[in-house]
Amino acid sequence: MLKLIISGRGGQGIQFLAQLLAKNAIHNGLFVTLIKSYGPEARGGFSQCSLVIDNKLITNPIIKKSDYLLAFNKEAVDMWGSKSKNIIYYDVNNMEMLGIFIKTIGEDIEPIIETMKASISSKYADKIQANIDNIIKGYNAV
Repeated sequence: MLKLIISGRGGQGIQFLAQLLAKNAIHNGLFVTLIKSYGPEARGGFSQCSLVIDNKLITNPIIKKSDYLLAFNKEAVDMWGSKSKNIIYYDVNNMEMLGIFIKTIGEDIEPIIETMKASISSKYADKIQANIDNIIKGYNAV
């Protein structure tokens, strides 16, 4: 079982990052719960996700102690750090953080890149290569 909290400010791509991890896990035949929390502000307000991934049915999606906190700012560390076993805190974009996390947990980078490519609508197709580059940049930074 992997328990993950992702937190930062609205507009940093936290929700999209969480969705990619969830979709990737589902593609790998795992069970997933994803709980999103964000303020009424579109950008700049609090944003947080709780993600649980397991190879068996998840009976309780509430995270009391996460395996990892992916923190995009100091406020996230202050809020969730004491409830997390491992903290990954960088002021980077969401795709770099995704690459950092994938490398940290020892996963292959290709499946998450494929999941990201499949998750981007045609409206944003011009962003795919930049996202790939940033995932690789984060992955290679570890």
